[in-house]
Amino acid sequence: MSPISWPVVTGTLLVGSPAIYAAQVAGTLSADAAMVRLLICAVGVWAVCSMFSSLSTQAVEANQAQQRAAELEAAREVAAKEKAAQERAAAEAAADESAG
Repeated sequence: MSPISWPVVTGTLLVGSPAIYAAQVAGTLSADAAMVRLLICAVGVWAVCSMFSSLSTQAVEANQAQQRAAELEAAREVAAKEKAAQERAAAEAAADESAG
């Protein structure tokens, strides 16, 4: 995830809003200190968003792999049933020929 993506910027502004308020409105914090705190918030929010993105991507990939495996197993079962039906039909045809 990019450090300049919308979730990271929005999260940084939300988490760092007390520092921005203290520097710009209340005047109890210097602008330099507020910017440092905002930068630290940005790094933290970026790390959390990146971990969340990575975990969710891995979960989606695992679910898709499981679904593909289930579909493959179902296709194998269908193929086995079709083969058994063809063998039964061939055996019945052979039995009919020998009886007739």
